[in-house]
Amino acid sequence: MSNHTGDFDIFVANADGTGVTNLTANPACDFNPAWSPDGRKIAWNSDRSGDFEIWVMGAGGTGAVQLTSAPGIDSVPSWSPRGDRIAFESHRDGNGEVYVMNADGTSPHDVSNNPAEDLNPAWSPDGRRLAFTSDRDGSNDIFLMNVDGSRQTNLTGNAANDRNAAWSPDGTRIAFASNRAGTNFQIYAMRANGADPVPVTSDGASDTIPDWQRFRGAGQRPPDCRHPSGT
Repeated sequence: MSNHTGDFDIFVANADGTGVTNLTANPACDFNPAWSPDGRKIAWNSDRSGDFEIWVMGAGGTGAVQLTSAPGIDSVPSWSPRGDRIAFESHRDGNGEVYVMNADGTSPHDVSNNPAEDLNPAWSPDGRRLAFTSDRDGSNDIFLMNVDGSRQTNLTGNAANDRNAAWSPDGTRIAFASNRAGTNFQIYAMRANGADPVPVTSDGASDTIPDWQRFRGAGQRPPDCRHPSGT
């Protein structure tokens, strides 16, 4: 995502920075890109239809399709591991809720269903659970629930602000951003059940929006980089 053309657009580039290509090239605000698991599609946010909605396009920028159309902001798309569903945050009910829909935009339904602000959903690698941010207990915490909305559990339970959950590739740990150690946000990692949170960064800057990658052995081709889905 970049605004060097005068408005925010979605760009792709090779890992070495070459081949920079504007995929959206639209005067609207285009942001929050998320690759599909097979690398063939990108979901993103755009206000080109007059409201911030979820859109999807081919990885080359072709075939843009609007998936949501409800009043209120729909944002932060997150693909299921099989690529058949998309979780997202929606303000169509007057507050932030976590919704899940089919990858073609059909059957959107509220799975968090709470009067608090429920934001930034992230699918577990096995596709069974969603981690998300909620302020229902007085401050932003990382919560976990089954994809159908059942068994909603506060994993962090801290008076500070915890947000932007990201699963490890094996599903055993969750990274997140927190300001529990002071004013600036730092990256932490904990077990998937909320146990043993430890700081990963501890610097004077503000560190947010973690993402995991599985590293391969020397001499092997590295995995494709994926854009984070959080804001």
